[in-house]
Amino acid sequence: MKSFNVRHIQHHLAAVLADVEGGEVIEVRRRGRPVARLVGIAQTHEPASWGTASFPAFGIWKDRDDMRDVDTYVRDLRKARTHAD
Repeated sequence: MKSFNVRHIQHHLAAVLADVEGGEVIEVRRRGRPVARLVGIAQTHEPASWGTASFPAFGIWKDRDDMRDVDTYVRDLRKARTHAD
């Protein structure tokens, strides 16, 4: 893994991106401390879709009947908040 400071990346962005596209992982450093990593899209493990099946946390609401229609649920929440006496 290569490591560069922010200023180097700013001045040599095209070359750094070429390395990333070639499969290199680049560590970005600010004042000598690592702050980020640049990784090519082909190397990431993104979910195939952004559906709820991709995110297990959404499963906690799957059996709630009041959340079947999200638009109605949010509208009702807002209605209760704006018409509170």
